[in-house]
Amino acid sequence: DTSTCQVPTGYDMCATKLENGKCDAAWGSTLGCGCAGKALDKDAFGIKVLKSNADFAAAEEDARQMMCFAGGEAGKTSPALSYAKEKAAADEDLKWMYFGATSGASMFYPGYLWGFDGDGQCGVGYDPRVRPWYAAGVSGPKDVILVFDNTYDTTLISSTDRDWDYLNLAAKMIIQSLTPDDRVSVVSVKALQGEEYDDFSLYATSPNEFLVPATFTYRTKLVDHVASLGTANGVNSDYLIPMRKAFAIANASDVAGRSSNCNRVYVFFTGARHGGN
Repeated sequence: DTSTCQVPTGYDMCATKLENGKCDAAWGSTLGCGCAGKALDKDAFGIKVLKSNADFAAAEEDARQMMCFAGGEAGKTSPALSYAKEKAAADEDLKWMYFGATSGASMFYPGYLWGFDGDGQCGVGYDPRVRPWYAAGVSGPKDVILVFDNTYDTTLISSTDRDWDYLNLAAKMIIQSLTPDDRVSVVSVKALQGEEYDDFSLYATSPNEFLVPATFTYRTKLVDHVASLGTANGVNSDYLIPMRKAFAIANASDVAGRSSNCNRVYVFFTGARHGGN
């Protein structure tokens, strides 16, 4: 019930001024800071709404709840703010504490301003729900196998480049949401042309035969790998070919003790027409 809240102890992170901000060089820099380091308010939270969210009304309501949570009830000290300040004082290496809602709203401690880019936009590309810390919190350790059927049937897709861009972007978001506690693999399809013009044989390939810890370095390599995948236009695919490879990698990882021993998900990307049995 937001009616019992006192004046919120929190900032709209897309505001133009941080009323009680003080520059702290230990926190790096930020857009529009105007000082050496980052302007922070260690007596407040920062709250941000993802304005590109399809359910913007839900995000605004979550932001109001966060403001209430940050400010506490009238006449009382906010337990959330007291907790954040105590944790920060007890651990000098602890810089940020943050919370993300399913609507895309987010709350940060200490409070700061996000800043605006050259187009006057305030963090439009930041969605807490695809950040590693959020994904790890809601799902725990997991195995993720991305399966690409990158053999496109031109009779079904009029603009393969456009559709491939969408699949590439989706895969990138998934890969970048992983943490080193997760295990990941990518499987794709290649087509070898035979003697006849329309004679193709398909086979599945992967950069690894086991699931691999999703470290920052390996995530970066996988993003580049996915971006480099080509397409074989006019080829009817057999979905079972890459899926068999994905299952083989998962089974080999289980036997070798290289899985997360927790959740597992297969993500299938395709734009082709199934031509197998």
